[in-house]
Formats: sequence, structure tokens, C-alpha cells
Amino acid sequence: LASSDEGTTAHDIAQAIDDTLNSEPAGDDGNNASSSSSSSTTAASSPPVVEWFIADDEKTATRYIVIEGSNNAASWRTNVAFDPVDFEDPSLNVRVHRGMYEESLSMYATLLPFIEEHFKNHPPGTAHLCLTGHSLGGSLATLVSLMLHCRGVLPTGAQRPVCTFGAASVFCDSEACKNGACDMAMDMPSSKSTLPFVTTHDTFRTRSSVLAKLKLPPNHVRNVMMHLDIVPRAFTCDYSLVANVLQTVNPTAFKDHGCLHGAERSVMYLPCGETLVLQPGEEHRFNISPSHPMLPKGVGCWLLAEPSGHLATQVRQTLTPDEEEAAGARPKAANVMDAYFALLNTPHPLETLGDPSAYGPDGLISRYHNPFHYALGIAGLLRKRRNMWRVSIAVNAERSMRNWTRNVEEEMRRVIIAENDEDVPPRRRHITAEDI
Repeated sequence: LASSDEGTTAHDIAQAIDDTLNSEPAGDDGNNASSSSSSSTTAASSPPVVEWFIADDEKTATRYIVIEGSNNAASWRTNVAFDPVDFEDPSLNVRVHRGMYEESLSMYATLLPFIEEHFKNHPPGTAHLCLTGHSLGGSLATLVSLMLHCRGVLPTGAQRPVCTFGAASVFCDSEACKNGACDMAMDMPSSKSTLPFVTTHDTFRTRSSVLAKLKLPPNHVRNVMMHLDIVPRAFTCDYSLVANVLQTVNPTAFKDHGCLHGAERSVMYLPCGETLVLQPGEEHRFNISPSHPMLPKGVGCWLLAEPSGHLATQVRQTLTPDEEEAAGARPKAANVMDAYFALLNTPHPLETLGDPSAYGPDGLISRYHNPFHYALGIAGLLRKRRNMWRVSIAVNAERSMRNWTRNVEEEMRRVIIAENDEDVPPRRRHITAEDI
């Protein structure tokens, strides 16, 4: 935070945050729709606050757009303007992080000419687009992708899945959460929803998440989060301690915010799409913490999903809470939603923020949110998988050689027997190289 390409200082960021918190909340004039519309127009006409990068894969005719995360005062102003507004069409009944939505309008207007250019330069049905980003850039990539879909800019199937790294959640279905169905507004079917684990399109569309409402599959957005990254937890952790405070500070924005006052849990926003938890290996110098207590030990990238098959049987054969307490075991989650929110609250962001050593370039916040550390963690995972493939190939090659040798020996024995048997036709007395 001390420096950037624009010469931003920590004082500049603090001043930007202070200005945002002291600004007039959206909708104080009693007309939230009008206020949101005017701010959206202003945002669309201003340049993006973060940089972006385009790379083309000529073999697959795919244009990749990569959006960077927060690195200046303006981007931090975007992060802290987290009061909810309507996303695109109010009839969707989906609320979104105001600051990020306004910034996504600017990013959309900037990127649209490059997107249209790419599709004009390729025959119909051959071009593709993939959006990705880190932190704020990941949230913007998700928003721009869904805006392209809502506005019908691209043909069906033209977009590759969005992949985010360390991005914050930005969506909320207030009506679902208010009615005690907050879990139904997410993209991970759980036993509580009585839906099967298999997320077929028809089954998935019975949910009320933003992807389901837009008729997009749950894997259209894939969120990769480091096991101890604070940013993906920021808006999806337990907000029960501060829900009333937020409502007092900005009653217009947060009074009817269903996610904050949900019947099941209190959060600011819900994740969009699938969540994969990256746990880096111990060989990385930035990883100074042991494995997460809710994950297997060692390097891995874990997808949270409802257990099925023999795993579901194992889950049902668990100890009672009293038996678990007596055995010193961690209680098992009742469903994938409970497991997901337990993961996000372990540790709770307030615990991390309350630790003085968490700040600075060597603090926990930077260690597990730094984009370069994400790259190192993923590279370490790929190296592990590559080594596993090499071992697998070697084992399979050795097994194939043994089988080949055994088959050749058996065939040679049959040839010898056939040559000594006068009743065997001549065509069966010899073995050729092709036979071997």
C-alpha cells in the first residue's frame, strides 16, 4: 500500500476511504433507483481505476482479459463502498456491491470495443472470451461476464468460465435470505435443500442464485481462494456482531438487506459460482502457517461439495456431538453450506485484523492474498501433479512391459508345441513379428 505506479501512499488510501464513508449514502433522497441510475452513468463514463491486460490464443480463437486487483486510492474507494444496489434488471431481485458494480460499468464500457473486435475478426461460432482477475479484478471479471450475458452481447456458449483468484463476494438475493432460504441463493446444492448432488442444468435452475436466474451453469464462475486469504472472507463471514451497527450508519441501504438479516445466517454478500480452496505446499517461503484445520494436510486445491456415495455413508456414520467432544474430534458439518461458512469463519477476518503482525509485506494478509503467491501456490500444485503423472506413467510402463513379456513367452510356447504337433495346420506353426 505504500507505493504504486501512480505514487499512491498509505495516507492517500486512508483519505479515500474516509471520503467514501463520509459521502452521502445512495438512496438518501428516497429514490434509490434514480440515485443508482445517475451514479451508474457517471461510472460508465469514467476510466477504470485498475489496469487490464489482453492476450489472444490463436489456436482456440480465445481472447483472455485479465484484470488486476486494488493498487491505488481509487480502487480502495471502490472496495469500501459496499452498500447494496440492484444488479442490472431490478426484476432479477439481485443486489450487488455498489462500488464494484459502478466500477464494472466503467470496465465494461472500456473493454466492450475490444471484445466486439475479437468476435468480428473470427467466423461465427468460433471465437471465445475468457475473463479472469485477482482480488478486485476477479470481482470485476465476474460482473463484466454476467453483464455481457444479461445484455445479450455475445452468442450462446461464447464465454469460457470465469476464474477468479482471491476475489470478494459481491451478490445477494435479499428476498431468499429474508425468507430463510439463503442457502438456495448459492450455487452449491446441500442436503438442506433436498436437491440431489448432481448439478444438472434443470436441477440447478430451481435455485435462486444469480447464475441460476441467468440460466448459467454453476461452474460458469470458479473462485480460487487461498486457505488463509482474508479477502474472500471479507463480505461472506459472520456479520451478526456488526449488522445492527451497519443498519444504524446507513439505514436506507442496509435496513432491507436480506443477507445481513437472514433467518439462517448474517453475511454481507454470497459467493457466485464454485469455490476452490488452494492450500500451498510447505516448500514455499511465504507459507508460514500449517495446513488449515478443515482441510487435508499438504498441497492441494479442494472443491467444496456435498458428499455422495460411500462418502455420504461415512458422514452418516459419525459420532454424536457428545461422543465427538469426548473424543476431542471436530464436529462435522450438517451439509456443504455449513462447512463452507465454517471454513470462511476459520479464522474470522476480525481475528486476522486484530493481530498486529498481520500487516505489512510479511504479514498474514499480504502473504495469503499476494497475486504472486497465488501463482507460486498453483505452480507448486502443478509440479506435484506432474510428478504424480510421471510416477503413474512409469508404473504403467513397467506393468505393460511385464504383460507384453508374459504374452510373448506364452505365444512362443504355443509355437514350439505347434511345431512338434503333426496334426496342427502349417499356418499355426510360425509366429510373425506382427503377432508379437
